[in-house]
Order: sequence, then C-alpha cells, then structure tokens
Amino acid sequence: MPLCMSRGNSGSGGEAARILPVPAVAAPRGFTILEMVLALVILTFLTGAIFAILHGATSAATDIQRLHRENHRFEEFFRQCRRVVATLPSNGTIELKVIADNPLVQELIIRGAPEAFLFGPDPTRDPAEITIALRRYEDVAPEKKTAAAPAPAEAAETEEQTRNQTRHYLAISTPGFFKPRDPAHPEPAPLPPAVILDREGRYWLPLLEDIAEAKWEIFEPAKKIWHLKQGPGRPPLIRLSLLPFGRKSPIIVVFTTP
Repeated sequence: MPLCMSRGNSGSGGEAARILPVPAVAAPRGFTILEMVLALVILTFLTGAIFAILHGATSAATDIQRLHRENHRFEEFFRQCRRVVATLPSNGTIELKVIADNPLVQELIIRGAPEAFLFGPDPTRDPAEITIALRRYEDVAPEKKTAAAPAPAEAAETEEQTRNQTRHYLAISTPGFFKPRDPAHPEPAPLPPAVILDREGRYWLPLLEDIAEAKWEIFEPAKKIWHLKQGPGRPPLIRLSLLPFGRKSPIIVVFTTP
C-alpha cells in the first residue's frame, strides 16, 4: 500500500513526521469466461422467444386474412342465391336431386330463371336452366386432365382434417354452356381456363373452392320436415348447410321463395 508523510505534534513539543497509508485504487477487471457464457445463453433464449412471438403473430395474421377472403366469397355466393330464389318468376321451379348417398352429392336445378348467375359480355341463357352441385377435383374428363382446373387453396392442414374431410368445389352448370348458337358456325366457343369439362360432357364453372360438404334441404310445410330431394316445384324454404374444408362447424343459410 502506498505511504505518505504527515506532520504532527510529538509528546515533547517537537514536530514529528507520521507515515499514513494511502488507499490503493483497484484496477478495472474484465468479464470471466463463465459470465460471458451465461450472457450468451440468456441472449439466445431471448432471441428465440422474440422470433417465436413474431412467427406466431405473422401466422395468425395470415390465417385471419385467409378466413376473411373465404367469408367474403361465401357472403357473395349467399347473396346471389338469395337474389335468385327471392326473384324466382311465377313459372320458375326448383328441383333437388340426390346423385350419391355416401358421401352425399346433390344437384339443385333452377328452371325458369333466365337471369340466375348471369355473367360475361353476352348475359343470356337459353334454355333457362341452371344446376348447382358439389364437384370433386378429380372428376374431370380424361382429355381435360391437363386443363387449368381449380387447385385447392393453400392452407394449413392437420392429419385429422386430411383423414376425415375431402376437398370439393361448388360449381354451376347449364345446358347452354359453350354451345354454338349460329348454325353456320358450329364450332363451340373456346373453353376458358376456369371452366371444367366432366366425364359426362357437362361444363362446370367453380364458384366456391375448398368445400368439404354441401347439403341442400327442401322444407315441406304440411309435414314440417326437411327433405333431401324433391321434384320440380316452388318450395317455401330452402336450406343450405355448407362446411368449408378445415372447419368443424357448417354455415347454415335459409332462402325464402316469393
């Protein structure tokens, strides 16, 4: 320890020098290897937690956007169906057929409604008949296997969803799809990429993709029961249960005829 001289009074009246210790200043000390390792471990844990939080937030935002797009398509389809049923002409009829039981496959046929689901530059339909049905992605004519058929949307799937649900698409068809109108030019119109030709020679235009189940029901007021099939008529109520792929609860909508 450093020493310094200090003057003071001695017992005999004389001055004597005293030696006082001077505190030493400690030299700065660096981090040990153990401290550095602990700091790196803590930093690694914090970085991993931050990335996990950011990844979860990004995934949640993507799922919300996908659900929003799906719900918007469903709402537009329901709006079109409600308009078609509510404005059904006096000579219009609705028929419900069961094509298969397991799984349930139905066809809803609307006749006498020439303005139902019109689209394109020449919005006319003759005859005034349109069919709405649930279709499988694999149900394509052999010569159209390479056509641009609708592909299932990219969505996170669990093993349980893949095992218990099958992807379908809800589509419309009409006898007048892509048929030549001018006898002098019998060539049909070119097939748009979105339209699918099935094995029976019918053309289908997909409206909703990635549908697991779709069940139509017709209400009979006399017996107060719902039927899965009915001949041509004007039912007072039509119920649609639509189950999107990957969801557990169906969307149920009821349409009223005039």
